[in-house]
Amino acid sequence: MCGIGGYVGERGGIDEQALLHSLRHRGPDAEGQITLPIHPGAQVHLAFARLAILDLSPAGNQPMSTEDGAATLVYNGESYNFAALRAELIARGHRFRSTSDTEVVLRGYREWGEHVVERLRGMFAFALWDAGHRRLQLFRDRLGKKPLYYCHDRRRLAFASELKALLACGAAKRRLDPRAVHGYLALGSVPQPRTLLEGVSLLLPGHVLTVSVGRVGQPLSIADRPYFHLPTPRGAVPRPRLDRARAAAEIAPVLAQAVALRLVADVPVGVLLSGGIDSTAVAQLARRAGEGELHTFTLTYGAAEKESEGDEARRIAAALHTRHHEHVETPAAILARLPAYFAALDQPSVDGLNTYLVAQVVRDAGLKVALSGLGGDEVFLGYDLRRPFAAGLRLGRAAACLGRAAHLGNAAPLAHAGHVGDTSHPGSTGFFSGLLQRAPLAVGKGAAVLSAAASADALRLYAALRGLFPAAQLGALLDPDLGLSHLDPAEHLRCDIDPDRLLSLPPDELLSYLEIANYLANTLLRDADVMSMAHGVELRVPLCDHILVTRVMGLPPGSRTESGRKKPLFVDACQSHLVTAASKRRKRGFVLPLDSWLRGALRHRVGTLLGDPAPARAAGLCPDVVSRMWDDYVSGRSKGVTWRIWALYTLLSWVKLHGLAQ
Repeated sequence: MCGIGGYVGERGGIDEQALLHSLRHRGPDAEGQITLPIHPGAQVHLAFARLAILDLSPAGNQPMSTEDGAATLVYNGESYNFAALRAELIARGHRFRSTSDTEVVLRGYREWGEHVVERLRGMFAFALWDAGHRRLQLFRDRLGKKPLYYCHDRRRLAFASELKALLACGAAKRRLDPRAVHGYLALGSVPQPRTLLEGVSLLLPGHVLTVSVGRVGQPLSIADRPYFHLPTPRGAVPRPRLDRARAAAEIAPVLAQAVALRLVADVPVGVLLSGGIDSTAVAQLARRAGEGELHTFTLTYGAAEKESEGDEARRIAAALHTRHHEHVETPAAILARLPAYFAALDQPSVDGLNTYLVAQVVRDAGLKVALSGLGGDEVFLGYDLRRPFAAGLRLGRAAACLGRAAHLGNAAPLAHAGHVGDTSHPGSTGFFSGLLQRAPLAVGKGAAVLSAAASADALRLYAALRGLFPAAQLGALLDPDLGLSHLDPAEHLRCDIDPDRLLSLPPDELLSYLEIANYLANTLLRDADVMSMAHGVELRVPLCDHILVTRVMGLPPGSRTESGRKKPLFVDACQSHLVTAASKRRKRGFVLPLDSWLRGALRHRVGTLLGDPAPARAAGLCPDVVSRMWDDYVSGRSKGVTWRIWALYTLLSWVKLHGLAQ
């Protein structure tokens, strides 16, 4: 696990040392960089900061080149099946100088070309320079566990593991992308491939970007292509029924292998243990697969936490005979670390603080690697979101049918599938949405959800349920000169399903797809990477193994759910009384006391920032609206908006810290 960066083409004003320095927290164990000439005025530069996990010797350092210099690689991540690939390459005549997975990728490229990426099972983002073809290729893993940002013009393309690195080296301009700001406020994180910086993109999961260098004076040629697609629900396509017992038996070995592969390391490995279903399952499967000492980590508030999972985690750790580390946090200690947390943020997010805190505990214990149960809810349908999503779709589909019937009777349609109807007709969904758009800021999320449901638009419904600020509030919050007041939050969603098919898909299957493609990729995985790497910790996520995800999503509809049970397929596949017991407990979490902070210890700090018109204007927001939202919150006139205030505070803190503007 490492930090990588570099550029191809003209150097221009790039500060190569600043680039490397900005990545050191991701890889404090070693570093290196190389500059290779291409032709007069063009070169390729590769920088690398190493977190040593496999082959701790200097033989695993990077940049790594073949003996003839034909290929050079900087690689961030882990390919958990590298041992099998290494054996295959040795059988084909390749000779290795190290035992690292990095060299397996490099030799694999010489054997299979860019198709080597299709053989890798793990989390990765890497850049490979092919001198013979004069091309640089950027690769990203299938679900987006490891990030890779890039910006380019006709003369140069620069890339890095973090957005901050492109700012630090001068490759990116300090200008915000207004549509990305809208996306962040709508959904709580910046929807990829956009970033908050204008002109900087995040390589999409499962994609490869090829940058070809032509003759002197010719512009760079850039092409982006996918090598992996998230399986989409098949809807009405007939498939053989598969009972849950058989489905669990099919998934069990894939699940066990996903965890076992992620225990491979030349350093000790830990597990983040909350006492819930997902972390208990990962810890149980890790104990079954591993023979050595297993560390487990739990973060609690102690007596200050109303619903601590510390007791449950302690019992599970004792049953599994792990070396358990329980760290008791206090609000005062967390508040003292908030400045460091904001400095570590690569892009604003309403999530991520928990990961930042527990990763520091892991590192303080002397570990570099920990497994997490992240992804279990998205893959195995554990969120309560599935009930309102299904109910909303039923309402919308019924309204669409009534609308079509009314249309056939020469009456005005009640609703249209996939879009909002005529805003002038009092019986249409468009009329309802029109009222919402003209409503005051107090319009709540519930109204936005009802409007989206009535429109029979699955994407609008998902965006409303998962969203942060409703569209009506966004329209008032953003500077009208940006022309984004009517931008629908659903337009930020990533969905490769034909719109005509959305209405026919089973709600649970569609929700899982949208959660994995959007919330998991844009919020959970991105925060997990940057917040763990802020402390030089590699966070592995076995429940996001692409083979496991593909197999689960390929099961017949209904395989993952059962009335009265939580994640039945996952629980049955684990075959563990500990996991079964965890599934019967009420779902709890490590909840930050944001409301008490914002009204107490943080009140002056937050109020000063939200009351300052300069950061709001720089972010493209209306200062008076931001100030009024804060006043309404602290006075008690607005209820249930704590996370929206936190999102604004995070955004404006980040904008001010990095000196950004529209």
